[in-house]
Amino acid sequence: MRSLVEVLAPDFVVENLRLTQLQSDRVIRLDIANRYHLFFEGRRISPGRSINATINVLLPLMSTVTGLITVLAWPGSLRRLACRLAVALPLLSALLVVDAPLALVALTWDFWLHASRSGEISLWSLWMQFVTRGGRPALGIVGGVAAVLAADWLLARHRAARLRASGTATATSQC
Repeated sequence: MRSLVEVLAPDFVVENLRLTQLQSDRVIRLDIANRYHLFFEGRRISPGRSINATINVLLPLMSTVTGLITVLAWPGSLRRLACRLAVALPLLSALLVVDAPLALVALTWDFWLHASRSGEISLWSLWMQFVTRGGRPALGIVGGVAAVLAADWLLARHRAARLRASGTATATSQC
């Protein structure tokens, strides 16, 4: 996760990234400092200025859980369900791994923009608005539907290949 934050925020140095307790919540905390001079509204911010951002550890799980529910709720046979889960788990795991670093970097940029009182809106700000206004469950649903469609396509290709190999011209669906 630290490497992903460093790639997403090359203007910053990651000082610390850890799980910690904040009052009664378990959070992911990012301590970050600007690597270079930053300029906002003509104000220069010297390198090494530290800030931190935290998100609840459960927030990144929202898209993964929603995606799994979507896959499990989709009708079909047990064979289809197994194939759908095999496709969904890597896809939803990627969502889980990417969500927290994106949110933490977006929060740090939001802080800098807010502190500068520039009124600017960055792509990071738009990302934060998206995920805080229902984007996480939406991404989970899209990921779940994509996994279902991809798994069903793979099963159809496998079935067609089997039919061609056995010489059967047509067949009905088993599922």
